[in-house]
Amino acid sequence: TEIGSWLVRPADASPEHPAPLVVWVHGGPLGSWNGWHWRWNPHLLAARGYAVLGPDPALSTGYGQRMVDRGWNDWGGAPYEDVTAAVDAALASRADLDATRTALMGGSYGGYMANWVAGHTERYRAIVTHASLWELRGFHGTTDLGSFMETEIGDPYREPEQYTRQSPFEHL
Repeated sequence: TEIGSWLVRPADASPEHPAPLVVWVHGGPLGSWNGWHWRWNPHLLAARGYAVLGPDPALSTGYGQRMVDRGWNDWGGAPYEDVTAAVDAALASRADLDATRTALMGGSYGGYMANWVAGHTERYRAIVTHASLWELRGFHGTTDLGSFMETEIGDPYREPEQYTRQSPFEHL
């Protein structure tokens, strides 16, 4: 599956002076990097010397139902694999990116993915998470999106294993 991604680089990035890479996972999970937003602005980091990769992994909108279906009820599965593939491809094809200085960040679902990544790999030198999801069953009971979660993940009282399986705290 082709993973659409955006790369924002600082003006002075070059093979002689590669920029550190920040992988910024978008919120959602049904979302995309296909538009500008004041809150999620990779250009702020680029202005400080960082290259920013914005992947659109499984569950991202704008790529058809198949892309959403690939991550449905498996938030840490295909989306995590897609983020990893996008990072691998960017680092393999761009000499102006410093593979030894990579970080990953995100908020909301992107924060969920940051938490998930923290429990599944040590490849990143830093992980930044904010407004994120850590324990999905508890989140279900405290959010106004509980009914939405049930359409995808199921009833947390009848199928708690669906929630714990996908909760980052289970994978540290």
